[in-house]
Amino acid sequence: AAAQSIVRSHAIPNFNTLHLTPLYEQVRRYSSNYVAPFIESSPYRKYMRQRNTGSVLQRTFANGSTLYFSYAMYDADRTRGIPAHVLNVDEVQDTYSEVLDIVSKTLGGAMSWHQEQYFGTPKGMDNTIHRLREQSSQAEWVIQCPHGGCNHWNICMAEADLLKMLGPWRR
Repeated sequence: AAAQSIVRSHAIPNFNTLHLTPLYEQVRRYSSNYVAPFIESSPYRKYMRQRNTGSVLQRTFANGSTLYFSYAMYDADRTRGIPAHVLNVDEVQDTYSEVLDIVSKTLGGAMSWHQEQYFGTPKGMDNTIHRLREQSSQAEWVIQCPHGGCNHWNICMAEADLLKMLGPWRR
């Protein structure tokens, strides 16, 4: 998610992405430990000039694109007014569904993109990530084998090809 957001922000002028987690410490860690090092160590760093580097909650690039970072477990008020094209929600299982309904409205002004991505760990059956899965198409992800021209379609499920795709255990 971090790499995708940075590359997209660099490639598309005035493109806004909102990263959301339930807690401030989670979004601070994501911004500081994943996004910042990716930008700092990128071979394209000189092209990804940031306008403001001091803020953990916002990184704006020279082309006008902005990565916004916010948190909202119970209340979406701090996300109001953020004009995002893409919404990335990490630890979505701990975010209330009602909050997501409100936050997703920040994408209303960006109908040409309007993309929502959710990440998390299903810690049970009574949480937001489970409800989102139930509302989805529940389609599986498949990858065509690139080796030897066998053209086998690998299905990324434990019941199918996932363990073979991962290969044997090793240190």
